[in-house]
Amino acid sequence: MFGGHSFAGGVFGAKITPSLNIFFGFGLSIDFAYRIRVATAEFIDQESLLPFSDALSEPLDFTWSMGNRSGFGGFITGRGSTVIDNLDGRYDNLTQRYTTDGQLLEIRLGPLGTPKATWPVVLRGLSSGEFIDDTKFEISVEDNAYKFDVPAQANIYAGTGDLQGNEDLNGKPRPLAFGWCLNVTPALVVPAELLYQVHDGAVQAIAAVYAQGYPLDVHADYPDIAALRAAVIPAGAFATCKARGHFRLGAAPAGTITADVQGDVAGGVFAQTTVQIVRALMQRSAELAGPSDIYLPSLETLDRVQPAPVGIFVGHDQSPTIADVIGQLIDAIGAYAGFRRDGKFHVGRVDFPQGPPTARFDKTVFDPNPQKQRLLDSVWPPPAKWKVGYQRNYTVMSDPAAAISDARRSFLAAEYRYAVAEAPAVRVDHPFGKEPDAVQGFFRDKADAEAEAARRLALWRRSLGSYSFGVPDRDAALLNVGEQIFVRHDRGDLIGGRYMMVTEINFKAGSQAATVKAFG
Repeated sequence: MFGGHSFAGGVFGAKITPSLNIFFGFGLSIDFAYRIRVATAEFIDQESLLPFSDALSEPLDFTWSMGNRSGFGGFITGRGSTVIDNLDGRYDNLTQRYTTDGQLLEIRLGPLGTPKATWPVVLRGLSSGEFIDDTKFEISVEDNAYKFDVPAQANIYAGTGDLQGNEDLNGKPRPLAFGWCLNVTPALVVPAELLYQVHDGAVQAIAAVYAQGYPLDVHADYPDIAALRAAVIPAGAFATCKARGHFRLGAAPAGTITADVQGDVAGGVFAQTTVQIVRALMQRSAELAGPSDIYLPSLETLDRVQPAPVGIFVGHDQSPTIADVIGQLIDAIGAYAGFRRDGKFHVGRVDFPQGPPTARFDKTVFDPNPQKQRLLDSVWPPPAKWKVGYQRNYTVMSDPAAAISDARRSFLAAEYRYAVAEAPAVRVDHPFGKEPDAVQGFFRDKADAEAEAARRLALWRRSLGSYSFGVPDRDAALLNVGEQIFVRHDRGDLIGGRYMMVTEINFKAGSQAATVKAFG
């Protein structure tokens, strides 16, 4: 196995500021015995006194992008590669004995002669594989998004009976409920006892249980599963064990059983905002060490600007990854999530950029100059109407019980209710503007869905521009997607300068250049 070693040594990007260079060397160890030390130029590391050869042809070619079908946002994953020369064939047989998969990589930037431990991180991620041919040894590189490329629910039913479920549940994940979840289909764990599960853990409430849409009576809540299983429950009623996310019926049901759930309360906190649920999901990933892996200010800021109650349910017949679930939640509020260069998880909302910027760019650094680009088809020409879903019905029914009300029947027939924000005047200036796909929101309340629809309408009807421009690698080395920058040029709508949000970065260390895309 390869073992990670910090990039160091080898100079590039020194043409403007000789005293501050970007150094890349590449050290890889195999079983602590086989080590590769390469750089973009030969040198001897002043700390270890070990030599580095000049075989590193591309230290880092890496791209982050946050474009999606609804504009910008969702879960961001960065990918790229590092390339070592193999013209002399020295690495031809390497993959017959070793692999780089899953080994940590770190790239740092700093001045020559100073301790590398003090240099800021350009990228912290891992290798995801390698390819060797007669000219190159290429190592695939990913950011820390791999930590969330794991099942949102790792706990599964064994199908061996009792609380492990019968054969029908064998290998299926236990359900997860976060926030406000309506009309979910629970897992039938012990059929003979009419024992169901809605969440793998404690919940705030199992507020209602329905038989084919018809509400059953609430009997009692019990402190543990044993007490719930021993309870005598009247026909037409249900009892709960909120501490374990289970409920039982008093008699065999007529039709499909569903429930309204107020979900996860891990640590005694009812997670009900988008950020709170994201954090609850992260706590289920063993890959995150804790707060040191999270850029906390970003989560605090997003929770402050979007505190609306939401809910999401992952049933026992679903197997999404943590990244999938976070991506759905984040996209629904017009936000983004991913990992910064330093390896920390961060989030943010896509709003009109107003500063303050983390970096400034002008004509002294552009190469090539800014090129204006079309916005994504989903937001250009500006839509005159946005629809955002709320009160998701997780079990749509076309044939509910006859005794239910017309309002309940209407609710059960549709997966979403939609809040609409519309500005007919936009069609006067932009008659070819398309109506975007409805946002599959997770809002509990109509007012919050209306506010999000109005926010998107106001954002995308503004005079926005999307630009792509080149800058030296050193100027983009610490820039993250989602950050705001200030861009000034002597043409077009950049003459006076404008704040912009970074939507894509392509970093090419070998050519000492980077391409940045931004909108604003």
